Amino acid sequence: VCATFDVDSVQTLFVPKDAKGLKKLIFLALGKKSLVPALWFSKLYNEVYKKNIDDKKRLINTLIENLEEYSSHNYEIAIPTLILWGSNDNVIPANRGLMLKNHIGDNAEYHLIEGGAHMPNLTNSKEFNKILSDFLKA
Repeated sequence: VCATFDVDSVQTLFVPKDAKGLKKLIFLALGKKSLVPALWFSKLYNEVYKKNIDDKKRLINTLIENLEEYSSHNYEIAIPTLILWGSNDNVIPANRGLMLKNHIGDNAEYHLIEGGAHMPNLTNSKEFNKILSDFLKA
């Protein structure tokens, strides 16, 4: 992922240091270039994103430092679980969603949203909302 997005670390990608990095992060989430002007990203970064930057850094560093523990833990989920995954997710490949479904077992329902990126709720909201609504009604 770092090479694809021309960053030196996962931390830099997920906790960008500037508006240009924030634009990359949003591209990563949506899977397409934004038509929003660069000035808007600068304003968003400085007035909103940067406010809790130390908390964001601590969170991503803690996740990375404890990755082995998180991935080796045996999670048992006994309630119905919906897993929605975008087929064009540039962060976590779709086969990981299927692995998660298989790990959870019969309590999990997995849907691959064709053309969806890392945040299919934003890129394919109509399909995402239909699947979610049907799941909640069941």
